[in-house]
Amino acid sequence: MMTFAGEKDRFFAIYTAKSFVLITCFWLLPFIINDVTHNIYFVGVWSAVYFYFLFTSFLIIFNVKYEFQDHHLYAQGGLFKRRIPYDEVYRIRTTADVYFGDDILLTSGNAIEIFFYKNGKEKTLKISPENREEFMSILTSSCPQAEVDMYDISYK
Repeated sequence: MMTFAGEKDRFFAIYTAKSFVLITCFWLLPFIINDVTHNIYFVGVWSAVYFYFLFTSFLIIFNVKYEFQDHHLYAQGGLFKRRIPYDEVYRIRTTADVYFGDDILLTSGNAIEIFFYKNGKEKTLKISPENREEFMSILTSSCPQAEVDMYDISYK
């Protein structure tokens, strides 16, 4: 069993900072717009919601790991967990598209997209492990049936 942490780069640090600023602005918006929100009950509930979103965002971003197990790839980002059986993977590729997809567990702009079948449906998972070359060699040897497309998409 081999584990890889999520790669963290400048692209995602800036993206994360913008997201936290945006969440905080939306949190403050009701207090600025309406005086009815200036009571202890609203502040308490609204703050609980804000800190829940902030905490889960931190977990998703800073607790990302990818683990090769006997029969599947286990990907975890905070509370989100995915198990991808090796025999269900049909394509692996590098991609610069980090915004759209079925499942996204990224911490970097250097992404790997894994195409697989789940319950008869086509799905994708976008990941960004550290030591990408080593990760790809293990993944391609675990999924010999998969078509592999690798391009240099490095963000620095």
